[in-house]
Amino acid sequence: MRKNLLCFSLLSLFSWGVSFGQSFNERYFNGTSYIFNDIEKITQSELFTTFKYEFGLGNNDEMIQTNNVVTKDGKFTTKYEQYYKGYRVQGAMMNVIGDKGIVKHANGFLVKGLNIDTQNIISKEDAINYALSYFNADLYVWEDSLYEQALKTELNNPDATYYPEANLVITKKKDNNIPHSPQNYRLCYRIKVEAFEPVISKNIYIDAINGDIFDQIKPHTNGQTYDNGTIWTWYNGYHTNLGTFKCDLCIRYALIDKPRKITTVKYKHNDEFNDYLIKDANNNWVEDKRKTAASAHWAAARVWDYYLNRGRWGSNYQGKPLRIQTEHPIPQNAHYEPKSYLDIIALRQDKNGHSVAMLDLIAHEYTHAMIYESSELGINQDFDALSLNEGYADIFGMKIEGYALGYYDWTFAENMGTYQRNFADPNTDFGQYYTNNGPNSGASAAYYLQPGYWSSVNPHANGGVLRKWFYLLSNGGSFNGNTVLPLGIETSSDIAYITFNWWLWSNVTYPQAANQKVMATIAHYGICSNEHKQVVRSLRAVGFDINIPNCFAVVIDGPTIIEQEELYESSITWSANINEITDLNGKFTWYIPESWNVTTNGNELILNDVINTNSQKIAVTYSTDTGFISTDSIVVHFSDEIWTQTNNMPSQEIIKNFDNNIIENGIEIYPNPTISDVNILINGFTTKADIEIYALNGNLIKKLTTYSYSTIVDVKDFKPGIYLIRIKSGNKLFNKKLSIVR
Repeated sequence: MRKNLLCFSLLSLFSWGVSFGQSFNERYFNGTSYIFNDIEKITQSELFTTFKYEFGLGNNDEMIQTNNVVTKDGKFTTKYEQYYKGYRVQGAMMNVIGDKGIVKHANGFLVKGLNIDTQNIISKEDAINYALSYFNADLYVWEDSLYEQALKTELNNPDATYYPEANLVITKKKDNNIPHSPQNYRLCYRIKVEAFEPVISKNIYIDAINGDIFDQIKPHTNGQTYDNGTIWTWYNGYHTNLGTFKCDLCIRYALIDKPRKITTVKYKHNDEFNDYLIKDANNNWVEDKRKTAASAHWAAARVWDYYLNRGRWGSNYQGKPLRIQTEHPIPQNAHYEPKSYLDIIALRQDKNGHSVAMLDLIAHEYTHAMIYESSELGINQDFDALSLNEGYADIFGMKIEGYALGYYDWTFAENMGTYQRNFADPNTDFGQYYTNNGPNSGASAAYYLQPGYWSSVNPHANGGVLRKWFYLLSNGGSFNGNTVLPLGIETSSDIAYITFNWWLWSNVTYPQAANQKVMATIAHYGICSNEHKQVVRSLRAVGFDINIPNCFAVVIDGPTIIEQEELYESSITWSANINEITDLNGKFTWYIPESWNVTTNGNELILNDVINTNSQKIAVTYSTDTGFISTDSIVVHFSDEIWTQTNNMPSQEIIKNFDNNIIENGIEIYPNPTISDVNILINGFTTKADIEIYALNGNLIKKLTTYSYSTIVDVKDFKPGIYLIRIKSGNKLFNKKLSIVR
């Protein structure tokens, strides 16, 4: 490549600056997100103060910061919720993304033009009485003294109660046909009512002005000893890392994982067990109902740890407790229910020889908690947002199961026997409720609005679009005339997590979400990166009209926000990449501010010093002898904002109580699936290792001892199916799932 170089002052060649006459929206809004990439620097502190009215907010509106994550290098992602006259506008929120206090992106949904009376309202007590008189139950949950006392014990709070809370929120009716117009919003008391007789679990909204029923919806879904119990789970083999707890004066263990803040309980005490907590005398959880509860409890810990490894301690980043309720009378298999002080996952009773205590199902439901605390997808029952919520929950249900067991089966709820969701081909799903009638009933859509499969009533079926997208992005393949190269499941999971956590909002539509995936990928991996290209191809494959990026162009790679102190610590470097341009004999011409002292070397620009720290634009042109010219430019801001890295992790005192001896994915086995032999590589090998292979029913099939970190095991006499490999090496235990096919 010829490295001929020209360098010019920007001021003499380009007229950069503000596009006068353009409104705030015209300058920054691209249809789904705000992109702050021009010469004007906007700080996080002034976004919703100085520029508040540019977002259409009024004097009575305020944006309140909730979730906030700041990395060690200053990159931040912050969620703001809209309040009107001091009351939360349900579902209205903005995600703000930037670096070192400077805003780069913002996306979300706001309700503009609200005009609501908040003065002449009824009392909380009256609102609760209106709600209770509407249901007129024979036995409310808080009237069960044992159940009530158990909650106080579990939360170590004598004031804890199931008696309804009445929280004032501004909301609209949960009906897709009612638009998010300001006139459709009311100030209401949101009250959760739960009863045992008859079984009731509903959020009811009481109009705060007149006491009428505005809307109602079912929820979407002394000394002490920490110990590790043993469990043959229903579907995931034998484990010795079941987090349990026993007080010094107690004789039985309970399913309380104190370090992880997970408790598993019965929905209501019954004749077989005489209290609310599920207990076992020998910490070996084998009886059917105890086995179901313990299986769910073990699974919840694996899910908790997965998100902890993503830097998230509990759904709210602050260790919000998780409770699993078994033997629940819900008609569906499971549901997630958020409360202000804990997350609840309810599981139905075992039936027909099947338990719903499945690892992927627990992961699915807890992912709903993650979404609730971030983008709140579907909180107002917007159908596309609900479908996206289910799709992401399926993705991480399958992903976390594989994370814990070491093997990805690309199905969801495959152990149920009565229904299953597939990633490779959602059209082959079966057993789902409330799908369209006809020959494809029970199946899911594989692409957006797929005729015969797209459902108007079941968001689970429409989540198939996300599952297919994730499968293609992870594994590659061709679909609908589009060929996708694989990114692998880890990178694909990162893109999915980043997107639902920081780039979506409560009433986002499927097409908007597709565009946001592209935006998120560009922001985190770069324009024309391989990740960018494959995300676009995979989205086009599942029915979204996303423009293919023009990567036959030069692109500047380097920082856009620089702390002033960095100038005195080291040089700042940018490079110009030519991506898919095939003529390598061109020349680079850099255009730089007059106030900068720089060194240039072909496609590289090095900033040595500046006269002032005003925001500036830099540009580069790549030109060839054939007349081809490509130009790119970026804005560079200098930040003097004060920022501090956040710490959303539990204390070391809590972490040390985790069982670190069980390493779920600390071994490598291949090929997997296998036909006859399997190679086992053991990380952390000492002098010898004991290897045991179990069938999923708990039967020991094979046992051997190895004195090498690498071992070949003959399994040609095994029947086809799924097996659990359990290895002990020194003080470490390893578990891995093996598939044998013929």
